[in-house]
Amino acid sequence: MIPHRQDDRLPRNIGGETECQNGTVDCLGKIFAGDKAILPTYLEAASRTAVKASLTLGILLAVCPEGHATTGPRHANARTQTRTALARRAHPPAPAPTLGDTVLAYAQKQQGRQVGDGECFALADYALSSAGAKSAAAFTEITPDGDYVWGAQVRLADIRPGDILQFRNFQIHRRVTTFTRESDGTITRTQYEQSEERDHHTAIVERVRGAELAVLEQNMDPGGRVVQSNLLAIAPGTTTEMNAAEGTQTITEYTVEGEVHAYRPRKASPAELAQATQLGTGAVRGWQ
Repeated sequence: MIPHRQDDRLPRNIGGETECQNGTVDCLGKIFAGDKAILPTYLEAASRTAVKASLTLGILLAVCPEGHATTGPRHANARTQTRTALARRAHPPAPAPTLGDTVLAYAQKQQGRQVGDGECFALADYALSSAGAKSAAAFTEITPDGDYVWGAQVRLADIRPGDILQFRNFQIHRRVTTFTRESDGTITRTQYEQSEERDHHTAIVERVRGAELAVLEQNMDPGGRVVQSNLLAIAPGTTTEMNAAEGTQTITEYTVEGEVHAYRPRKASPAELAQATQLGTGAVRGWQ
Protein backbone atom coordinates (compact mmCIF):
# COMPACT_ATOMS: atom_id res chain seq x y z
CA MET A 1 0.00 0.00 0.00
CA ILE A 2 1.32 3.43 -0.91
CA PRO A 3 1.36 5.66 2.17
CA HIS A 4 -0.73 8.82 1.95
CA ARG A 5 1.38 11.91 1.39
CA GLN A 6 0.05 15.32 2.18
CA ASP A 7 0.91 17.91 -0.42
CA ASP A 8 2.81 20.68 1.35
CA ARG A 9 1.29 23.11 -1.08
CA LEU A 10 -2.28 22.46 0.15
CA PRO A 11 -3.84 24.80 2.69
CA ARG A 12 -3.56 23.68 6.29
CA ASN A 13 -7.31 24.20 6.99
CA ILE A 14 -9.81 23.66 4.21
CA GLY A 15 -12.91 25.82 4.43
CA GLY A 16 -11.82 27.91 7.41
CA GLU A 17 -9.29 30.71 7.64
CA THR A 18 -6.69 29.10 5.45
CA GLU A 19 -2.98 29.86 5.25
CA CYS A 20 -1.10 28.46 2.26
CA GLN A 21 2.56 27.55 2.37
CA ASN A 22 3.47 30.64 0.39
CA GLY A 23 1.90 32.86 3.07
CA THR A 24 -1.24 33.85 1.20
CA VAL A 25 -4.26 34.04 3.58
CA ASP A 26 -7.75 33.24 2.25
CA CYS A 27 -10.65 33.64 4.74
CA LEU A 28 -13.14 31.95 2.37
CA GLY A 29 -10.99 28.95 1.54
CA LYS A 30 -10.09 30.23 -1.93
CA ILE A 31 -6.58 29.93 -3.31
CA PHE A 32 -4.64 32.97 -4.35
CA ALA A 33 -1.31 31.29 -4.91
CA GLY A 34 1.05 32.11 -7.63
CA ASP A 35 1.52 28.45 -8.45
CA LYS A 36 -1.64 27.47 -10.38
CA ALA A 37 -0.72 23.76 -10.12
CA ILE A 38 -1.99 23.79 -6.53
CA LEU A 39 -5.63 24.30 -7.67
CA PRO A 40 -6.31 20.84 -9.19
CA THR A 41 -4.76 19.10 -6.19
CA TYR A 42 -6.78 21.25 -3.81
CA LEU A 43 -10.03 20.50 -5.65
CA GLU A 44 -9.29 16.77 -5.65
CA ALA A 45 -8.69 16.82 -1.89
CA ALA A 46 -11.91 18.81 -1.35
CA SER A 47 -13.85 16.31 -3.48
CA ARG A 48 -12.50 13.39 -1.44
CA THR A 49 -13.53 15.20 1.75
CA ALA A 50 -17.08 15.78 0.44
CA VAL A 51 -17.45 12.11 -0.51
CA LYS A 52 -16.33 11.01 2.94
CA ALA A 53 -18.82 13.44 4.54
CA SER A 54 -21.66 12.08 2.38
CA LEU A 55 -20.84 8.50 3.27
CA THR A 56 -20.63 9.39 6.95
CA LEU A 57 -24.03 11.15 6.80
CA GLY A 58 -25.56 8.11 5.05
CA ILE A 59 -24.27 5.83 7.77
CA LEU A 60 -25.62 8.09 10.48
CA LEU A 61 -29.04 8.18 8.84
CA ALA A 62 -29.09 4.38 8.66
CA VAL A 63 -28.33 3.97 12.35
CA CYS A 64 -30.92 4.27 15.12
CA PRO A 65 -30.15 6.13 18.38
CA GLU A 66 -29.18 2.82 19.98
CA GLY A 67 -26.51 2.27 17.35
CA HIS A 68 -28.35 -0.49 15.42
CA ALA A 69 -28.96 -0.56 11.69
CA THR A 70 -32.53 0.55 10.87
CA THR A 71 -33.02 -1.89 8.04
CA GLY A 72 -33.80 -4.96 10.17
CA PRO A 73 -37.20 -6.45 11.07
CA ARG A 74 -37.16 -4.82 14.49
CA HIS A 75 -37.02 -1.33 13.08
CA ALA A 76 -39.40 -2.17 10.25
CA ASN A 77 -41.91 -3.08 12.93
CA ALA A 78 -41.15 0.16 14.75
CA ARG A 79 -41.79 2.16 11.58
CA THR A 80 -45.08 0.31 11.05
CA GLN A 81 -46.12 1.02 14.64
CA THR A 82 -45.28 4.69 14.18
CA ARG A 83 -47.38 4.93 11.02
CA THR A 84 -50.26 3.17 12.80
CA ALA A 85 -50.04 5.56 15.75
CA LEU A 86 -50.09 8.57 13.43
CA ALA A 87 -53.10 7.17 11.56
CA ARG A 88 -54.96 6.64 14.83
CA ARG A 89 -54.17 10.18 15.89
CA ALA A 90 -55.54 11.52 12.62
CA HIS A 91 -58.63 9.25 12.76
CA PRO A 92 -59.31 8.38 16.43
CA PRO A 93 -61.56 5.34 16.97
CA ALA A 94 -65.17 5.93 17.92
CA PRO A 95 -65.79 5.83 21.66
CA ALA A 96 -67.17 2.60 23.07
CA PRO A 97 -70.97 2.64 23.46
CA THR A 98 -72.29 3.46 26.92
CA LEU A 99 -74.83 1.37 28.77
CA GLY A 100 -77.44 3.96 27.78
CA ASP A 101 -76.48 3.61 24.12
CA THR A 102 -77.09 -0.14 24.31
CA VAL A 103 -80.46 0.36 26.02
CA LEU A 104 -81.49 2.87 23.33
CA ALA A 105 -80.32 0.63 20.47
CA TYR A 106 -82.55 -2.18 21.72
CA ALA A 107 -85.60 0.08 21.96
CA GLN A 108 -85.02 1.58 18.51
CA LYS A 109 -84.95 -1.89 16.93
CA GLN A 110 -88.37 -2.62 18.42
CA GLN A 111 -90.19 0.29 16.77
CA GLY A 112 -93.49 -0.87 15.31
CA ARG A 113 -93.47 -4.02 17.46
CA GLN A 114 -95.02 -4.92 20.77
CA VAL A 115 -92.50 -5.71 23.50
CA GLY A 116 -93.69 -8.13 26.16
CA ASP A 117 -97.31 -7.53 27.10
CA GLY A 118 -97.34 -4.08 25.48
CA GLU A 119 -97.23 -2.16 28.78
CA CYS A 120 -94.90 0.83 29.04
CA PHE A 121 -93.00 -0.93 31.87
CA ALA A 122 -92.15 -3.87 29.61
CA LEU A 123 -90.21 -1.80 27.07
CA ALA A 124 -87.86 -0.33 29.69
CA ASP A 125 -87.58 -3.65 31.51
CA TYR A 126 -86.63 -5.63 28.40
CA ALA A 127 -84.27 -2.90 27.12
CA LEU A 128 -82.36 -2.70 30.40
CA SER A 129 -82.15 -6.47 30.87
CA SER A 130 -80.93 -7.01 27.30
CA ALA A 131 -78.18 -4.44 27.86
CA GLY A 132 -76.96 -6.08 31.07
CA ALA A 133 -78.34 -3.24 33.21
CA LYS A 134 -80.36 -3.32 36.42
CA SER A 135 -84.11 -3.09 35.99
CA ALA A 136 -86.64 -1.57 38.38
CA ALA A 137 -86.90 -4.74 40.48
CA ALA A 138 -83.28 -4.20 41.61
CA PHE A 139 -84.15 -0.84 43.21
CA THR A 140 -87.68 -1.05 44.55
CA GLU A 141 -90.65 -3.33 45.04
CA ILE A 142 -92.69 -3.67 41.86
CA THR A 143 -96.39 -2.94 42.32
CA PRO A 144 -99.04 -2.03 39.74
CA ASP A 145 -99.08 1.63 40.76
CA GLY A 146 -95.53 2.07 42.02
CA ASP A 147 -93.17 4.95 41.27
CA TYR A 148 -90.43 2.86 39.68
CA VAL A 149 -86.73 3.57 40.01
CA TRP A 150 -84.64 2.57 37.00
CA GLY A 151 -81.07 3.47 37.98
CA ALA A 152 -79.14 6.47 39.25
CA GLN A 153 -81.37 9.54 39.35
CA VAL A 154 -80.16 12.50 37.26
CA ARG A 155 -81.35 16.08 36.93
CA LEU A 156 -83.80 16.77 34.11
CA ALA A 157 -81.32 19.31 32.74
CA ASP A 158 -78.70 16.53 32.41
CA ILE A 159 -80.73 13.83 30.67
CA ARG A 160 -79.30 12.14 27.61
CA PRO A 161 -80.34 9.40 25.16
CA GLY A 162 -80.81 6.04 26.86
CA ASP A 163 -82.05 7.48 30.16
CA ILE A 164 -85.38 6.25 31.53
CA LEU A 165 -88.24 8.64 32.40
CA GLN A 166 -90.88 7.84 35.01
CA PHE A 167 -94.03 10.00 34.96
CA ARG A 168 -96.72 10.59 37.59
CA ASN A 169 -99.86 12.67 36.84
CA PHE A 170 -97.92 14.48 34.11
CA GLN A 171 -99.62 16.82 31.65
CA ILE A 172 -98.15 18.65 28.66
CA HIS A 173 -99.87 21.68 27.15
CA ARG A 174 -98.89 23.04 23.74
CA ARG A 175 -99.80 26.28 22.05
CA VAL A 176 -98.75 26.18 18.41
CA THR A 177 -98.71 29.41 16.37
CA THR A 178 -97.87 29.40 12.66
CA PHE A 179 -97.14 32.48 10.53
CA THR A 180 -97.41 32.00 6.76
CA ARG A 181 -96.32 34.38 4.00
CA GLU A 182 -98.92 34.22 1.24
CA SER A 183 -98.23 34.64 -2.49
CA ASP A 184 -99.39 38.26 -2.38
CA GLY A 185 -96.93 39.03 0.43
CA THR A 186 -99.43 39.15 3.27
CA ILE A 187 -98.83 37.27 6.53
CA THR A 188 -101.52 35.00 7.98
CA ARG A 189 -101.56 33.62 11.52
CA THR A 190 -103.07 30.35 12.73
CA GLN A 191 -103.05 28.95 16.25
CA TYR A 192 -104.22 25.85 18.09
CA GLU A 193 -103.72 24.26 21.51
CA GLN A 194 -103.46 20.64 22.58
CA SER A 195 -102.79 18.67 25.76
CA GLU A 196 -101.68 15.14 26.51
CA GLU A 197 -101.26 13.15 29.69
CA ARG A 198 -98.96 10.52 31.10
CA ASP A 199 -100.58 9.61 34.38
CA HIS A 200 -98.42 6.61 35.31
CA HIS A 201 -95.97 5.98 32.52
CA THR A 202 -92.43 4.94 31.58
CA ALA A 203 -90.44 6.01 28.48
CA ILE A 204 -86.88 5.87 27.11
CA VAL A 205 -85.16 9.07 25.97
CA GLU A 206 -84.24 8.86 22.29
CA ARG A 207 -83.13 12.41 21.49
CA VAL A 208 -82.83 15.78 23.24
CA ARG A 209 -83.66 18.85 21.16
CA GLY A 210 -83.95 22.05 23.15
CA ALA A 211 -87.28 22.14 24.99
CA GLU A 212 -88.42 18.97 23.23
CA LEU A 213 -87.55 15.33 23.74
CA ALA A 214 -88.08 12.41 21.45
CA VAL A 215 -88.98 9.36 23.52
CA LEU A 216 -89.56 5.71 22.72
CA GLU A 217 -92.63 4.32 24.45
CA GLN A 218 -95.51 1.90 24.11
CA ASN A 219 -99.09 1.73 25.39
CA MET A 220 -99.54 5.35 24.34
CA ASP A 221 -101.59 7.09 21.63
CA PRO A 222 -101.43 7.25 18.71
CA GLY A 223 -99.54 3.97 18.22
CA GLY A 224 -101.20 1.99 20.97
CA ARG A 225 -99.33 -1.02 22.38
CA VAL A 226 -96.41 -1.03 19.96
CA VAL A 227 -93.10 0.85 20.34
CA GLN A 228 -93.29 4.35 18.85
CA SER A 229 -91.27 7.57 18.86
CA ASN A 230 -93.10 10.68 20.11
CA LEU A 231 -92.15 14.29 20.85
CA LEU A 232 -92.87 15.78 24.26
CA ALA A 233 -91.62 18.38 26.71
CA ILE A 234 -90.75 17.80 30.36
CA ALA A 235 -90.21 21.46 31.26
CA PRO A 236 -91.68 24.80 30.14
CA GLY A 237 -90.08 26.18 27.00
CA THR A 238 -90.46 27.40 23.44
CA THR A 239 -89.29 26.06 20.09
CA THR A 240 -89.22 27.86 16.74
CA GLU A 241 -89.10 26.19 13.33
CA MET A 242 -88.62 27.89 9.94
CA ASN A 243 -89.68 26.41 6.60
CA ALA A 244 -88.30 28.58 3.81
CA ALA A 245 -89.83 26.43 1.05
CA GLU A 246 -93.33 26.92 2.43
CA GLY A 247 -92.70 30.40 3.82
CA THR A 248 -93.77 29.48 7.36
CA GLN A 249 -92.57 30.06 10.90
CA THR A 250 -93.99 27.85 13.66
CA ILE A 251 -93.66 28.72 17.34
CA THR A 252 -94.54 26.07 19.94
CA GLU A 253 -94.94 27.08 23.59
CA TYR A 254 -94.92 24.36 26.26
CA THR A 255 -96.24 24.34 29.81
CA VAL A 256 -96.17 21.24 32.02
CA GLU A 257 -97.72 19.95 35.25
CA GLY A 258 -97.05 16.91 37.41
CA GLU A 259 -93.93 14.87 38.16
CA VAL A 260 -91.27 13.28 36.02
CA HIS A 261 -88.02 11.67 37.18
CA ALA A 262 -85.03 10.67 35.06
CA TYR A 263 -82.76 7.67 35.71
CA ARG A 264 -79.47 6.60 34.16
CA PRO A 265 -78.97 2.84 33.63
CA ARG A 266 -76.58 1.05 35.98
CA LYS A 267 -74.73 -2.12 35.15
CA ALA A 268 -76.01 -5.30 36.79
CA SER A 269 -73.69 -7.75 38.53
CA PRO A 270 -73.48 -11.35 37.23
CA ALA A 271 -75.61 -12.51 40.19
CA GLU A 272 -78.29 -9.91 39.40
CA LEU A 273 -78.30 -10.90 35.74
CA ALA A 274 -78.66 -14.56 36.69
CA GLN A 275 -81.59 -13.71 38.96
CA ALA A 276 -83.27 -11.69 36.19
CA THR A 277 -82.84 -14.67 33.84
CA GLN A 278 -84.45 -17.03 36.36
CA LEU A 279 -87.39 -14.66 36.82
CA GLY A 280 -87.73 -14.23 33.10
CA THR A 281 -86.89 -10.98 31.32
CA GLY A 282 -89.85 -8.62 31.49
CA ALA A 283 -91.73 -10.92 33.85
CA VAL A 284 -90.65 -9.51 37.21
CA ARG A 285 -93.78 -7.51 37.88
CA GLY A 286 -95.66 -8.64 40.96
CA TRP A 287 -99.06 -8.52 39.25
CA GLN A 288 -98.17 -10.90 36.38
